[in-house]
Amino acid sequence: MNKPRLLNRLLLGIKNYPWKFLIGVFIAYSVIWTILEPLLAFFPDFQSGGIFKYTLMVLLSIVVAASRIIPETEVSFHLPGTNTNIQIFFGDLFAQEGDIAIAANEFFDSDMEVIKEFSLHGKFIQKYMPEPEAFTRQVDESLARNNIRSRKVKRTDVRGNLLSRNQRYDIGTTAMINLEGKRFFFFALTRNPNGKGGEANAADLWQSLTGLWQEIRYHRQSARLNIPLVGSGYSDIGLADMQLIHLIIASIAAASRQGSFTQEIRLVLWPDKIKTVNLEKVADAWR
Repeated sequence: MNKPRLLNRLLLGIKNYPWKFLIGVFIAYSVIWTILEPLLAFFPDFQSGGIFKYTLMVLLSIVVAASRIIPETEVSFHLPGTNTNIQIFFGDLFAQEGDIAIAANEFFDSDMEVIKEFSLHGKFIQKYMPEPEAFTRQVDESLARNNIRSRKVKRTDVRGNLLSRNQRYDIGTTAMINLEGKRFFFFALTRNPNGKGGEANAADLWQSLTGLWQEIRYHRQSARLNIPLVGSGYSDIGLADMQLIHLIIASIAAASRQGSFTQEIRLVLWPDKIKTVNLEKVADAWR
């Protein structure tokens, strides 16, 4: 897992909780002083420690206070009323074991001029399917097996040129790609009529996740599913990261109470999200 560096976590903790850190240093120093002074009375040779003794006490106090404000990089909890366990941590989505879910647009595009190069969808194609036609073929085969309906539309880019991918699917439609035993679930989240950018809102996110859970439950139940912080990237739902996390967990809870679809869901956050996400608060809200 690509965890945020300890120094960055410490600086972030001090920035977020400056008074808690200072008070922690003062309390730790007081406790250390209270314990050491009586003990040192039995060792006269150490009574005149001078600046060294006080510096050591201050450093120990800082270490103790810092340990209490460093943000967590991983939390896990059981979702009440379900048989689903949630794990949230910082890392690389593609490095995880188990199934992986990735958001796509309503056309399941594979053209790198249409999808964003640095989106997870784009990274998947570059990493696993350098020939985009292979992605299109597997998606179409998966949707055909499930008899998923689509609507053919005339689709042009911003310059008026016809786009080859013109079958539009409902938000929440999910296709599965199997690569050497590793399953990737692509679910339609964003609207992309002109091949530029993607549009989605909170209602679209809820609908897309509902479709994803249904596909996994009814056709290919998963023992472990990895999912990114959907809606925080190019789809830009318009919600803060913490709000997105709670919405995703609420969707999991609602779907799990209708029937099991996975034993474990791992929400994998990009390491820089530690600046905007407090994992302890998330876990406390759902425990």
